[in-house]
Amino acid sequence: MQPGDQAPGNPETKTSLEYLAMARDMSAAAAEEADMDSVKAFGLLGLANHAMCYSIAAYLHVGTAVRIGYSLGLHRDIFLRSKGSLERERSRRVWWTIYVLDYEMASRFGYPCSVIDDAVFMSTPRPRSRC
Repeated sequence: MQPGDQAPGNPETKTSLEYLAMARDMSAAAAEEADMDSVKAFGLLGLANHAMCYSIAAYLHVGTAVRIGYSLGLHRDIFLRSKGSLERERSRRVWWTIYVLDYEMASRFGYPCSVIDDAVFMSTPRPRSRC
């Protein structure tokens, strides 16, 4: 089955392109919310666009995730002091994920990065503990 194909025998099944279009339609509302879920949503939307070879859209959505992250203060450790340890770690991981995505998209497509390294005062995530 190719991207965009429907599952046989189920006319109500949406294709990946239909889901991508729905996500794009909802992106304005996600940007207005400007919360952690918005950062994650735009990061994922950037990855989905990249997978579908929509390079400009991928770059723009990841850049939006970075800017929402800035607006939430995710780039600063001081923002996280009021949160519990689990929430702090999640925030670090989200920030560094969009940081890497931004650098990847920018270098891959030849655009400037949205992240300004001199403005980032966030420690890196802790290594995963082994079970």
